[in-house]
Amino acid sequence: KVKGGIARKGLVLGKNGENIGNVTSCTWSPYLKCGVGIIRVKNIHFQPGLEINVEGVDGKLHNAILSHIPMYDQDGLIVRGKDKDIPTRVKPAFPD
Repeated sequence: KVKGGIARKGLVLGKNGENIGNVTSCTWSPYLKCGVGIIRVKNIHFQPGLEINVEGVDGKLHNAILSHIPMYDQDGLIVRGKDKDIPTRVKPAFPD
């Protein structure tokens, strides 16, 4: 999840500037109100919750956090038909 932007395909940097992987796909999530992407990490020790930096499509460096997939409905209740409530509002990943 990218705070304040959309990641550009390319390098993913750890907080200390090391290259930890590559962004392979990215877009804007209207539900989470942030950029979301898929990255390929170089090491399995880079786990969800890790704060990273990614270059945005705007050319600026943005803070981001590694997340589980799916990024919401972690228990799969919607796809299994157990949660039939349709979201009526957004659920920002980075509340103000």
